[in-house]
Amino acid sequence: MKKIILASLISGTLSLQAQNSKVVAAWKYLQDYYNVKDTSSLRHAKEAIDIATANADSKASAKTWTYRGKIYQTLFEQMYQVEYDKRQNISDVNKRVLEAYLNSNMDYLLTATEAYLTAKQLDKKKDYEEEITPHFADCARHFENCAVANYNQKNYDKALTGFEKAMDINSMNGIPDTINMSNAKVAAELAQNNDKAKMLYEKLLEHKVGKASTYHNYQYFLLNKLNDEPKAMEVVKKGRELYPNDVTLINDETNFFLKSTNPDDAAKALNNLKLALEKAPNDAILNLALGNLYDRMANPKSDSGKDLPKPANYEELWANSEKYYKAAYQLNKTDGTTLFNLGALYNNKARRMLELSSEIKDDTKYRKAVKEANDVLKLAKPYLEEAFKLNASDCSVILALKRMYISTKETEKYDAMDAKSKSLNCQ
Repeated sequence: MKKIILASLISGTLSLQAQNSKVVAAWKYLQDYYNVKDTSSLRHAKEAIDIATANADSKASAKTWTYRGKIYQTLFEQMYQVEYDKRQNISDVNKRVLEAYLNSNMDYLLTATEAYLTAKQLDKKKDYEEEITPHFADCARHFENCAVANYNQKNYDKALTGFEKAMDINSMNGIPDTINMSNAKVAAELAQNNDKAKMLYEKLLEHKVGKASTYHNYQYFLLNKLNDEPKAMEVVKKGRELYPNDVTLINDETNFFLKSTNPDDAAKALNNLKLALEKAPNDAILNLALGNLYDRMANPKSDSGKDLPKPANYEELWANSEKYYKAAYQLNKTDGTTLFNLGALYNNKARRMLELSSEIKDDTKYRKAVKEANDVLKLAKPYLEEAFKLNASDCSVILALKRMYISTKETEKYDAMDAKSKSLNCQ
C-alpha cells in the first residue's frame, strides 16, 4: 500500500514539475524574443503558456498569469509594430500610428488584460504587483489608441470596446476615468448599443460628468432611442433639482408640461418659460414657446382635437399670446412656425368674432362687429403669405390661406391655393 501511495505522489510531483516547466519555458521563449526578435520564439512562448494556464495546478499561480499577460501583450505589440513598419511611407507620424492601431487586432490585448486581472486576484501576497501595474497602464494606452483609430473610421463597436476597456483599467485605482467614460458613451450611441449607452449615461451622472448638459442629453436619448418618457421625465426632474437655473433643463421640463392636458402642468410650463425668458429675453424660440402656450390656453382643445369652450380670461390670454408671438417675429422674421402661428392667431380670433357677431340682432352693431372681425383677419394675411413664400408645400399654411381668401373674397388667390392644395393632396 505504501508503495502505491508513493508512486502516486511521485506521479503527481512529476506532473506539477512538467506544468511548471511549461511556465519556465514560456518565460525563456519570451526572453529569447526580446533578445533577438525571433517571432518563432514568441509563438513558442504562447504555446507553452496556453498549456500552463489550462492545467489545474499551474493555473492557480499568479506567476503563470503574469507571464501570460506579458506574452499576449507582447503578441499585440509585435503585431502593432509590423503594421507600423509597413507604413514607413506615411510622413505624418500620428497618422501612421493610428493606421497601425486600426489594423492591430485587440484580441491579444483583451487576453493580456484578463490575464493581468487574474494574476492580480491570485497574488495575495502582492509579489507581482510592481510587475503587473505598469502593464495595466500600457494596455489602457493601447486600448485607447485602438478606440480612437476605429472611431475615426466609424467602426463604433470596436471603438466602444477600446474606450470601455481603457476606462475600466484606468479606473482600477478608484479614480474614475471620466474622459474615456464619455468617449465610450458617444461610441455606444453611434454603435446603436442602447443598453450600453444607458449604462454609461448612468455612470456619467453618478460621477457628475458634464453637469446639466448630461441630464439634457440623457433625457433626449431616453425619449428618442428608448421611447421611455417616464424615465426621461425622471432624469429631467433630477437635473432641475441639481441645476435649477439651467435654461436647457427648464426648456426640457417645459416640453413635458406642454404635452400634458393637465391644467396644472400648463401653469408649471408657464412659470418655467417665464423663468427661462428672464435669463434669455432675446431668445426667439422661448418667446415663440410662450406665445404658443398662451395660444393653447386661450383656445383649449380636447384630447381628440375638438374645440373646447373659451376660458373666462380668453382676451387676456389671447393678448399675451400675440405679445410673445410678435416678440419672436421681431427676433426672427424668417421663421415659418412663428409666421404661421401669428397668422393663425389672428385668423382664429376673427373667426370667433364672426361667430359671435351672428348672434347680434341690431343691424348696426352687427355690421360693426363684422368689420372689426375682418380687420383682425387682415392682420393674419401678411404673416400667412410670408410663411407660404418660405415653404410653398406646407399644407397647414395652404389650408389656412384658402380659408382666409374665402373670407376676404379674393377669388383668384383662393383658386390658386385650392389648386395647390389638391396638387399636394392637402387634407
